[in-house]
Amino acid sequence: MVAYRRQRVDEDGALRDATRLHTERFTTAVSQLGDDSAAVRLGGVHALAGLADDAPTRDLRQTCIDVLCAYLRLPYTPETDLPDDDTTARHTYLALREVRHTVIRLIRDHLRLPPEHPSSWQGHDLDFTGVTFDGGDFSKVTVSGGTVDFRNAKFSGGRSDFLKATFCGSDINSARATFSGNVHFTGVAFPVAGST
Repeated sequence: MVAYRRQRVDEDGALRDATRLHTERFTTAVSQLGDDSAAVRLGGVHALAGLADDAPTRDLRQTCIDVLCAYLRLPYTPETDLPDDDTTARHTYLALREVRHTVIRLIRDHLRLPPEHPSSWQGHDLDFTGVTFDGGDFSKVTVSGGTVDFRNAKFSGGRSDFLKATFCGSDINSARATFSGNVHFTGVAFPVAGST
């Protein structure tokens, strides 16, 4: 009995230490997302994805995913709305677009992993409410479990690809999403129930 209690205390202490370290790394990565430099923001995006993979608990992984999705929900001016003669605005846009497309690519890569893989993000919530997608590749992802929210999302400009994506066992909401760009849904499998 004493050995069992000692083991439980050691396990609880190890989880506390891992959570503390995760929180410190998380704070650093999130601060990078607010940096003026696109290169620093890219580093923050990759750091958050790595933190999600290393998270000691499911809730901490979800928090990292939530921050990445929140980054995509930030106000964003698509290329079609930029002034024609403003080179600075175009460069700023291209840098921001690179960061956003990196977030989309990392989400896609984690959703291509089988659910039993330790770095799979299947079963987690993805909140894309109001996100402007001006391209992005979600082909061959499997979204199983969790909630996926595309309410009021705008797919305009660029190519957004859902080729052979599978959405199963998830609550999917795409109410009032608009599709005016080059969006491909070839071979997509949606659940019979749970989607709107």
